[in-house]
Amino acid sequence: MNIQKRLAYGGAAVLFAAGGITAATGAASASAVRDTAPAAAASWSCGGSAGPLETQAECYKSDSAYVAADFQGKGEHFYVIDHYSNGYSTIAYLKVEGSGTAKFSSGGKKSKDFNLSFSENKKVWVKVCTSDTARARCTPWAGPGTT
Repeated sequence: MNIQKRLAYGGAAVLFAAGGITAATGAASASAVRDTAPAAAASWSCGGSAGPLETQAECYKSDSAYVAADFQGKGEHFYVIDHYSNGYSTIAYLKVEGSGTAKFSSGGKKSKDFNLSFSENKKVWVKVCTSDTARARCTPWAGPGTT
């Protein structure tokens, strides 16, 4: 499954600065990430991949039910994609070497684009969840890719 073919671009900015991570749409937090899965987890296929300038994670149930996170090293955009009508926003995590882990939300949109800025050649990992509830379905960490 190719996330690139399904991306729709939105817009928001996030600043990774010394001492913390701040999003233009609110605070992004560095938090512990837990994997939990609903009873029907067998109906989901979750995974990820990493290349030199792209790191992505996706949970896929069908062509119309999936969530994804995609970090593009060139231009440093992080996309959170929500095509799962569960009443919750998709939650994605981005871990960047030397900057920590930040939590992002689709904010009720089908796709949200976070325009980021990092030093070059830092390792990057991505993780996505269907929500931030106890019954969320999450990918394992995908990566490392690079900025």
